[in-house]
Amino acid sequence: MAIAGGATVAYRCRLVNGTLQRDKDTAMQTPPPLPAAAAIMRGETVMVAGSDVVVVARLIELEQMVNELKESQKSRYEYQGVDRWH
Repeated sequence: MAIAGGATVAYRCRLVNGTLQRDKDTAMQTPPPLPAAAAIMRGETVMVAGSDVVVVARLIELEQMVNELKESQKSRYEYQGVDRWH
């Protein structure tokens, strides 16, 4: 929903101990969900449009799950003495 002057509801998003922290705010312009999620994963704080915040949260959850899977696979191959990651 638009707010006077062209601003829209947005959330200031960042990762805190692996959890997405969202603080309500307003913004004139916000990035699309994928670049926003990538920036948050790099440790940046990003303004995310209210309509995109659920998508960004799911993208971050997916990326975290993929990273966990990679780490578990890496550990498994290291245990077996296989070096597939270099």
